[in-house]
Amino acid sequence: MEELPACEIKNIGHLGIIAAIFKEYKIVERINNLLPKISNNQNVTHGEVVLSMIMQGLGFSNHRLYLSAEFFSHVAMQGLFREGVKAEHFTADTIGRTLDSIYNYGPTRFFTDISLTILMENKLLKMFLYIDTTSLYTTGKKYKNEGNIELKRGYSKDHRMDLKQLIYLLVTTEDGIPLFAECHSGNAADNELFQNTMIKVQNLLKNEIKDKVYVLDAALYCKEFLLNGNIEGDWVTRVPESVKLCKQYLETDYDKILWTKVDKDYKFIEVESSYGGIYQRWLIVRNREAKFKEIATFKKQLIREEGAIGKSIATLEKKIFYSKEEAARDIEIKKKYHLHFNFSYKIQGIYGKDKETKRKIRFGYMLAITFRRDEKKIKRSEMRKGKFILATDCLNDEKLSSKDILAAYRGRNKSSESCFKFIKDKTHNLNQIFLKKESRIEAMMMVMSLVLFTNNLAQTKLRNHLKENNKSIPAQRGKETQKPTFKWASYFMRNITKVKIKVNDIIYDQIKGIDQGAEAIIRAFGEHALKIYGLT
Repeated sequence: MEELPACEIKNIGHLGIIAAIFKEYKIVERINNLLPKISNNQNVTHGEVVLSMIMQGLGFSNHRLYLSAEFFSHVAMQGLFREGVKAEHFTADTIGRTLDSIYNYGPTRFFTDISLTILMENKLLKMFLYIDTTSLYTTGKKYKNEGNIELKRGYSKDHRMDLKQLIYLLVTTEDGIPLFAECHSGNAADNELFQNTMIKVQNLLKNEIKDKVYVLDAALYCKEFLLNGNIEGDWVTRVPESVKLCKQYLETDYDKILWTKVDKDYKFIEVESSYGGIYQRWLIVRNREAKFKEIATFKKQLIREEGAIGKSIATLEKKIFYSKEEAARDIEIKKKYHLHFNFSYKIQGIYGKDKETKRKIRFGYMLAITFRRDEKKIKRSEMRKGKFILATDCLNDEKLSSKDILAAYRGRNKSSESCFKFIKDKTHNLNQIFLKKESRIEAMMMVMSLVLFTNNLAQTKLRNHLKENNKSIPAQRGKETQKPTFKWASYFMRNITKVKIKVNDIIYDQIKGIDQGAEAIIRAFGEHALKIYGLT
């Protein structure tokens, strides 16, 4: 009988794009230069191990970063890695040695030596730099304390106060590409971290960006920061409402003609300030859409608070106190925690007859309490809704206009905040930390930063190519778009496979599943991508 042809079908999808990015920017070679291979027993280099983890992180397959062999069991390795690299080479031991090497080199130094060099070589650094932090919780109970950070309980931005966490700090470009990443103990304070990071970044950049502007949130703003003479460059930050002058400005009802309109939602008034003895420009910003949402939420909270106060008062009025001072103290606590309500009360003595003398004696006190809303305080709070104040030390309106200040702060949504959203997206599993050694957790965080770096670099490259060539790809709602996310582009390429057929001892390789949209994406990534997908 005639021998039937052997056929092997393996997935390639968008992984060829990631491999092309690594080849174009020589990331594997850069990693190998930083982390030379030590043991001859290793079949793969540290750079190839990092590439494997990044492919997993961007694989949208719900695989964790250290399950490489399992992930690549159905992937066409040829073209993605050098000849001879197999899925079974990426063992837990191999990945562990790579993480240890990253830690020994210095996790932050490792990431920065790669990311910042690529950004500077390709002129991807712009005027604004965004600095922010998030918390990432851990689910393990026992950790080997071998790292520079300590997993601790602290203020959780994920609202998981019951779990230990670490603080993850990120500095990104305007396009959301990270250039600096650092891990800190779970109880580290943002204010101190921000100031130290600004100094570190300015030392790294030196004269690379002449007119750099740091953009941060309200945690930075305080007198200590304003008087820190070691920080160079301009900054834009939000002023916290804990600053008395800020609160006064927000509660002021300004005339309509004073506002400068930006769009249907945003408008602003520029005022001068010398808070902390430093002359600044302040922008009082009003967001129309946010105002209505915040007021509606505030009114719902008042109703819930009113019901809770009523229940607590009913309980308090049944309580017997041994002194007037004790009764008054409980009322003062109510006033402290319910600022939008006025309380009035009477302390009444509780009397009974002495069994022996039959005389009437007082044996305790009870409260009679009434409360009502404080409409003046409520109105002042409603005046602050939908408004915030931005501050900058840049007094040159030509260098940084008021509209530029607002646009820069609004840009946080597509830079650092979008990065944290990406990391915590459940389809990546990047924020699930199960490693037992704190040193390896630090190293893994830098691999995670490289996942983010690769994603946003690829996304920026794709968008720029589509815009420059006036091309687009189908969007999720059927329309065309020039600003796809890399996640959507990856989904668009999900059906691309490599088919290997053996006929009469001759092997034929073919790439299947490349449609018009997928081809447009592949061509955006140049010759390396074209070669991997067989389009040259």
